[in-house]
Amino acid sequence: MTYGVVYSLHDPDTDEVRYVGQTTQADWRRYCEGHLPAAVRTARPTRHVEHWLRTLDRQPTIRLVEGHPPILTKQDLDCVENDAIKILWKLGYRLTNARGGGSGGKHSPEARANMSAAYVRRMEDPAERRRMAEVMADPARRAKISATLRRRFADPEERTKQSEVTRRAMADPDVRAKISAAARGRVPWNKGRSGVSPETSRRLSAANVRRYEDPAERAKTGATSLGRKHSPEHRARISAAASEGRKRGIRERREAADES
Repeated sequence: MTYGVVYSLHDPDTDEVRYVGQTTQADWRRYCEGHLPAAVRTARPTRHVEHWLRTLDRQPTIRLVEGHPPILTKQDLDCVENDAIKILWKLGYRLTNARGGGSGGKHSPEARANMSAAYVRRMEDPAERRRMAEVMADPARRAKISATLRRRFADPEERTKQSEVTRRAMADPDVRAKISAAARGRVPWNKGRSGVSPETSRRLSAANVRRYEDPAERAKTGATSLGRKHSPEHRARISAAASEGRKRGIRERREAADES
């Protein structure tokens, strides 16, 4: 049984191939036919293929890419899609694919800078910020995003991959410096809040209890701190913070006693 299929979308008038994609959906034709209505519904199209689809007055011609080895894994699917895009690019086809397919690749520094600047300009618009806030306030959308992330991170391989990516990034001093610079002067989202609700506090507590009932989780947590030592400066800051916390607690208890 094949893992998925690689398909191409053609101009309905000239039959020129304009896009190559992949899907693991069993009803692959229905999936492909959903590209056009999805592009039309998009309020702000950002992909080349969306802009092209919005110029059409009917469905593009859909064909499967054939003549390749059996597709049995995700890696096979990525390879077939990559090869098809590269061949069509070399033949001079005006593909709307932004990258080489599969899991994609890294944008150039110039492209990333342009994307960042465009996003900043977009989010400087108060109307755009209000629109995004309204979109994310939709309970159905939030539930859908939550379910998608939950399914994704239920996969141990995905969790391991994301953990490794984060670990490599945070080991880079330049990355840490950029994150620190970006956060400097930013008002924390929870500034001025008195704390979580009692219900949320109970849920967090119950989740932590369940988590640390797992021997494997306890062993993993212990292994991460094994052999690690704080610097003298860090220990001094921890000591000062703890001392200040104790003094604050004493003051609050005395004030409460005086009021009573």
